[in-house]
Amino acid sequence: MNTYLITGGAGFFGSILKQDLLNDGNFCVSIDREPDEFCHENYIGVKGDIRDKNLLRKIFSE
Repeated sequence: MNTYLITGGAGFFGSILKQDLLNDGNFCVSIDREPDEFCHENYIGVKGDIRDKNLLRKIFSE
């Protein structure tokens, strides 16, 4: 199983991308400034800004 980081996963294109990746059996982490209500066992949605270096460090360390 591969893990993908998606920026803007709550948006139109991000939601299509994450669904395709999840359908292919991957794990996805999404960063978006907007809340994401999407639920899936292989998905984590993070509310935040991609420019936040501390948030990125935390995500990549976990």
